[in-house]
Amino acid sequence: MGYRDYRPDVLQRLDLLRRSRVAGLTLAQIRDVLQVRDGGTAPCHHVQQLLSTGVDTLDRQIADLQALRHTVAELRDAATSVDAAHCDATTVCRYV
Repeated sequence: MGYRDYRPDVLQRLDLLRRSRVAGLTLAQIRDVLQVRDGGTAPCHHVQQLLSTGVDTLDRQIADLQALRHTVAELRDAATSVDAAHCDATTVCRYV
């Protein structure tokens, strides 16, 4: 009881969906991959393009995060050496 019986082709699609989400593909991109396959063509080239775009996006995000980390670390380091008695009373905080 409580179990569903899926056909092998449905299980393959569910597995593709799971693996594609883990790889960072959107549901719209997965739908496109399935449409290519359902159209009778192997979607390998399309998937390769999607994954290449994904890698490029991740590389940009990593670079942005590294730059942000550097900025935050500099602000933290500057803030640790401040004497609160000498802070400008007209500003909330000069470090953020």
